[in-house]
Amino acid sequence: MSGEASIGSFDVSDLNEGWHISAWSADGDEISLEEGDEIRLPCRPDLPLGTDMLLTNTLPEGIKDGMQLSFRTAMEDVEISIAGKLRSSYISEELPNKDYYLPSAYVVVELHDDDAGQEIGIHVKNKSTPVLNGVTLGYGANVWSPVLHHYLIQVFFAVDTIILGCLTAILCFLIRKKVESRPILFLGLLIMVVGIWVLSESNLRQLVFHRPSLSTYFSFLSLESMAALACMYFDRVQKKRYHLTYLIVESCILGQLLVNLSLHFCRIVNLYESLVFSHFWSGVAIIAALTCLFRDMKSHKIEEYRMVAIGFLLFMAMCLIELVQFYLNRFHRMPLRRSRIPLMQETSILVVIRPAWGNTREFWQKRLRMNMVLRRKMWTEFVISVWCMILAKLAYRMRF
Repeated sequence: MSGEASIGSFDVSDLNEGWHISAWSADGDEISLEEGDEIRLPCRPDLPLGTDMLLTNTLPEGIKDGMQLSFRTAMEDVEISIAGKLRSSYISEELPNKDYYLPSAYVVVELHDDDAGQEIGIHVKNKSTPVLNGVTLGYGANVWSPVLHHYLIQVFFAVDTIILGCLTAILCFLIRKKVESRPILFLGLLIMVVGIWVLSESNLRQLVFHRPSLSTYFSFLSLESMAALACMYFDRVQKKRYHLTYLIVESCILGQLLVNLSLHFCRIVNLYESLVFSHFWSGVAIIAALTCLFRDMKSHKIEEYRMVAIGFLLFMAMCLIELVQFYLNRFHRMPLRRSRIPLMQETSILVVIRPAWGNTREFWQKRLRMNMVLRRKMWTEFVISVWCMILAKLAYRMRF
């Protein structure tokens, strides 16, 4: 607006046209692409796993001092060269832990005047489904501007979720002498773990973690413990009617977590390779929880925790969507169609937040005139309301 202080320009440009690709198999044999060697980024080339790729292009003539170039990896080793000289790299051998599967990250290269018109080469060693992301050019840290624009809200929700999980756990200690507080404790821990998982999987983890390569441990540990904490919470909500079932599932999840970590640190099996077992036990936990839920539904005991049941069903639905999307992308190179997901999320938010708000409002209206027994009941409803609103936020996260 005229007269207002200017914030400057955060404009960036892309270098996605005119790339030429060469590919070699793990045995060193050159692979020819059916669509030819000229590609446009981003793309998913039809190449087998373990392929080495070399992308070449010519930098624009307008390159100046102070500009930067960024390229996002996808669990790949990447080396970027300009005029035949290596300028930046992100490979397993250069990291202290030397993990074969690296967390995806942005590789940034400083540019200078004499780089204008020079040939740029990006060597990519593929380790999973071949994915080639776009290349961004900009002055200074402007290359991070589109990343922040798209993913900062995800980090905000993740941090918000972690804080709310901490507050819920603190609430457990404040009311432990008045009501059964174990469910609240497990609820708070579960919310914190989900928030940590979202944060460690964020595209902005390079700006959050001091060593982004270690974010993979936060991601795997939170993912593998999430199902166990959910079972602990739901077991308490259902008043331990199915304690043996949940105990067996929790023990199996803890056992496979210890085995996976042992195999990883002994460099026998990588955490990414053992992820299928974590997903299997998460699926078993979902089936066990659904079975117990339907048994309570049949015996009408679900009326005791109706709002929690709705929230938990939404939570399990989001988990199943994540699992399906992961394996579709990993094995079939087909992204999950998300056209219906926003509608489902909006419906879920309306179904959950409206009754949750009603419970919260009722709590504050009645807490001053209720006797102690009813007051404890309202505290429980208040915690359930918070839980449902958190789940709605996590459902909303799937947009990003």
